[in-house]
Amino acid sequence: MKRSVVGQLKEGIWFDQLGEELVKGGMNMVRARYMGDNLVLLTPKEGVAMEALILHNKDWFDSVFVSTQPWTETIVADHRVVWTRCYGLPISLWNKDCFEKVVGEEASLVSIDVATLSWENLEFARLQVRILQSRSCTWMNNMRFNDFKYNIVMEEEPPTGYGGTCKCSLYDSSDSISSSETYVEDSMLSVKSCEEELRQWGG
Repeated sequence: MKRSVVGQLKEGIWFDQLGEELVKGGMNMVRARYMGDNLVLLTPKEGVAMEALILHNKDWFDSVFVSTQPWTETIVADHRVVWTRCYGLPISLWNKDCFEKVVGEEASLVSIDVATLSWENLEFARLQVRILQSRSCTWMNNMRFNDFKYNIVMEEEPPTGYGGTCKCSLYDSSDSISSSETYVEDSMLSVKSCEEELRQWGG
């Protein structure tokens, strides 16, 4: 661990993409391990000095990481990236603007699943969000869009791998789902304990 450094990935680059970047940059002497959020533990092979490697490949490291620093016990991820399922939002409102409003102020929208973008699955919208470690993405919320009220349910999916990515799109202006001007109001329902939720949903 004392030979390792922690790299903070740049916005738009996630751990699943890092393997390809390491190959393209000729960094096969470095092992990368996901620490959560945008943090990666970089450990060189025996006999390789990480500080010298960064110094001699500064342009590559600057293109991938915001910063790198020696590993210490105090470095932990304060956010996490998770996939969620959004129920209750009509497909006429499936656009980036509405998804960002549904996610709320305490989280940020990272990407939209391909099946949601292409309308392959209309049961729910699948969204990847970034949220504080101490927060949950599972909740029920009454929201008003364009004078119509909807009961929105967000359900956090259990983790299935490292980096939290799958077939998704880091949205930009070229996405098939476009933003629209939408007016929204919301009223968060009271947070229930697990037992209360189980009773509500019939066990």
